[in-house]
Amino acid sequence: MEDNEPYNYIEKLKSHLGDEMETLLRERRFAYPRQIELHLPGDNVRACNFHCGHCSGKNLEKRLGNWEDEGIKMLSVLEDRIPWHIYSGIYTEPLLNPKLMHFIETTKANFCHYGLHTNGALLYLREQDENMLTRLSQISDGEDYISISLDAGFSESYKKIKGINSDAFDDVFLGIQLLSEKKERCGLLGPNIRLTYLMGSENSSPLELERAIKKAEELDVNSIRFSLPFPPQRTQVYPSEKSEIISKGKEIDFKRNLEYALESANPENVEVIYADSQAKTYELMNNFSECWFPYYQLTIGADGCFYRCSCSDDKAAGNPRITDINLELEDIKKIIAWSQEGCFSPQSCLSQGIMCNRVGLTLNGLCEGIKKKQKAGQ
Repeated sequence: MEDNEPYNYIEKLKSHLGDEMETLLRERRFAYPRQIELHLPGDNVRACNFHCGHCSGKNLEKRLGNWEDEGIKMLSVLEDRIPWHIYSGIYTEPLLNPKLMHFIETTKANFCHYGLHTNGALLYLREQDENMLTRLSQISDGEDYISISLDAGFSESYKKIKGINSDAFDDVFLGIQLLSEKKERCGLLGPNIRLTYLMGSENSSPLELERAIKKAEELDVNSIRFSLPFPPQRTQVYPSEKSEIISKGKEIDFKRNLEYALESANPENVEVIYADSQAKTYELMNNFSECWFPYYQLTIGADGCFYRCSCSDDKAAGNPRITDINLELEDIKKIIAWSQEGCFSPQSCLSQGIMCNRVGLTLNGLCEGIKKKQKAGQ
C-alpha cells in the first residue's frame, strides 16, 4: 500500500518550474502555474446531481455563472503556457456541463494535459449522447486522467453518503467499465482512471473496503486512493480534539480495516494508495506567513471569478472575473501576478473557516522551509 503516489505535489511543481524553483518562490518572481483548475458551473441551473454530506463546498453560496465560451477562448490564448487543465469543482459536477468535451478538446489541441474530477454517475450517459468516452480515449495520452469519487463498496452505503435515492452506483461502474473498454480498443495509454474513496463510519468495514478494491481490480483502473475527510469549507475549526472530524483512534481503526481488506483482496494490477488525515490543518496553517499555492494552480470558480485557491470559490467581491477581461495574454498574466503576490496571508482564510487542501499544506510547508533557510544564511 503506497503512501501518496501519484500525488507527489512537490515533485510535480519541481518538474514544472525547473532548477530555479527555490529562487522563483523565494523572490516571488512571476511564473505561470503548473495548472489551472476550472470549476465548470454545472448545467447552469444545478450545481451538482448529488448531495454528499462530506462535500467540501456544502456551506458555500454555490453561485453559477455563464462563462464557458470565455473560458474556452482563454485556454486557446494561453496555448501551452499552463500545461495542466483540471476540470473539477468545490460544489459542482463537471459532467453536468454540456460544454465539458469542448473544453477538453481545446486542452488537447493546445498540447496540454487534463484531469477530470467527477462522481462518475453520468459517464455512461455522456457516451450515449455524444460518444464522450470514445472521444476521450482517442485524444488522451498516458498523462491525462479521470478521477472518480467512489466512496463506497455497496449500493446502500453509496446512497447514504451521496444523499441520493437512485441506483447511480451501478451507473458509475457501467461508465468505468465502458471507459476501460474504449481505452483498450483504441490501444492508447490514457486516460488514466483513478478512483478515490473517502473513509467514514458508514463505509469502512473490512468487507466494504475489500469489495471496493476488488471492483477496482475488475474494472482495470490504474489506482484507488483511500483517504480521510476534513471539515467542509466555512466550518469554524479550532485546534482542539473536539474539532477533529476523524479522531486519531478512528483513523487507526480505518487504516487497520484497509490493511485487512488488502490482505483479503490481494490486488495485482491496481495501485492502492492511502493518504492520512488532515487533523493538524489548523495548526499548520497558523504557522504559514504567506501562501504560495498560486505557483501551483490558478482557479476559475463556478461563478466565473478567478481565485488564488480552489478552496475559496466563494465571496468573490474584488476578484477578477473572466467576463470582465479582454482575454489577451497580458490580462491573464496580470491576474496570475495578482494571485502570486506575497501580501496574501493564510490567516485571512482561517478567520473565515477556509482550510488548505493537501496541495496547499504541502507546498506552503515547503516554502516556509525555504524562507527559514534564507534567514539562516543571512
